[in-house]
Amino acid sequence: MTQTQITVDFGSVHSVSKVQNDWTHMAKEAVKVEYIGGAYFGFCSELAAYRLVAAYGYLAASKGKVAARKGPRGWYFMLEVG
Repeated sequence: MTQTQITVDFGSVHSVSKVQNDWTHMAKEAVKVEYIGGAYFGFCSELAAYRLVAAYGYLAASKGKVAARKGPRGWYFMLEVG
């Protein structure tokens, strides 16, 4: 039996676009995603950020974070991947 190795380029434009589409769907509203220093940041409303926490469950508890920030999109959800 052979093993298949899957390589993911986390910071690529394609992966950021895919994460943005997925998170927008999970949050049920627009989420602006950026990849910064080994983590995806989804800038969104407070409700959207907590919907993402609920969608990721236990993974969000160990690799995720929700926090407020200054600005019109005052909240973000962060998920470490790198």
